[in-house]
Amino acid sequence: ETPKNLNKNSQKAKTASDSAAEEGYKNNEGSSLLPCDVDLEKYIKAVCLKDGGYAWVVLVAMLVSNVLTAGYIKSFGMIYNSVLAEYPNTSGAEAGLMMGLLVGCRAMFAPIAGALGVRFGSRISLAVGTILCFSGLVSSYFCTSVIQLSFSLGAMIGLGLCLIESIQVVVIANFFEKKLSTANGIRVSGNPIGGMTYPFILLFLMDGVGVRASRVLLGSIFLHILICAFLIRSPKVHKRIQILSVVRKVEELPNVTRKKIFEALYRQFPDPPKGSRSKALEFHYLKNAVYWIFILSAMTVSLSLPMVIYYIPIYCKSFGLTPTQISIILSFQSFIDTIFRLIMGFVSNKNFYKMAHGFIFCLCVGGAGILIIPLCTDLWQIYLAISLFTMGSAGNYAFLNVVLTEQFGKHSIATTWGFCANGTREFAASSIHRC
Repeated sequence: ETPKNLNKNSQKAKTASDSAAEEGYKNNEGSSLLPCDVDLEKYIKAVCLKDGGYAWVVLVAMLVSNVLTAGYIKSFGMIYNSVLAEYPNTSGAEAGLMMGLLVGCRAMFAPIAGALGVRFGSRISLAVGTILCFSGLVSSYFCTSVIQLSFSLGAMIGLGLCLIESIQVVVIANFFEKKLSTANGIRVSGNPIGGMTYPFILLFLMDGVGVRASRVLLGSIFLHILICAFLIRSPKVHKRIQILSVVRKVEELPNVTRKKIFEALYRQFPDPPKGSRSKALEFHYLKNAVYWIFILSAMTVSLSLPMVIYYIPIYCKSFGLTPTQISIILSFQSFIDTIFRLIMGFVSNKNFYKMAHGFIFCLCVGGAGILIIPLCTDLWQIYLAISLFTMGSAGNYAFLNVVLTEQFGKHSIATTWGFCANGTREFAASSIHRC
């Protein structure tokens, strides 16, 4: 046969073999050809990208990081008192600078922190925030004045906490959708847990190694947040790992078929289009009247929460309660705060009511609790008022970022949470309190 005829025969043979190979295979919406006995729908259901599986591991990591960061804020009064004892001639302006830098840096840079998380990734941003906190605590060991401590214990740690807390909100929104309210309730429960545990840790460290060395050890405790940071996956990596874990369980199929299943599954879960991806800073929300309602509500809540927490011990002392009774009241408040946040997150996920309605109801109940506190004259009345107030504050923290996600979308949560929940409220509250 001539080379030309040989060429034609080989092409015919190849076409025949391809047709034979395709027998018993099916085409699934343009994906690779799969065997007829492969049920792709079964594998699609097995892939769990959100609301389960590894998402709960990430939630535990965010809970632990929240316990460590919130614990520092809630027990900062002990650190503040230890600094004043170490430097008894400190002026009021110098002492106030440390608190002002901590609160100010933690609050006002929240929108920028969210933007950095979107730009460089949640894992890197959380790690940078942790290193800032660690560096601030360790460098405080070598400080020789309150001014220096203001920048180490105040500014550096404030910036670190700002990064860590802002990233927590973004990460939870990435890994949860249907169970977002439950997940957020668990995450924010770390705040009162930190408030209950940190004072005992600080007392133990200060009694054991002294004030300066205790801050270095506290910095090493903060470094454990790095473990939480390394547990965070980018959406693309998470998708690939979850699909691979499903495909690897199919041991009875040949590798070629498993590869085709992986490719088909990967196409079933496409990456979001460019226009819907998470965005850094979106200033156009400041032109949105609905968004300003959230900002104003966050401001007013921040005016009331510190007033109750800071001044309830003084008020209780005014009508004869002992220091022991006052400490029990504060412990009771932290305990029921944890319980309320967990319950609200779980119940709201059952869709018994609209999330926005639950948010408004909790704010009203919290406001009623604050109003009746000045009317209380004994221990049990204080318990009732504190319970109502705590229900309101727990609902605010449990519902706020979930409502923001529902209202403006999860891809804008870095901006909406940053401006509303952190950036404006602490600044306004601290300014009005000083007046």
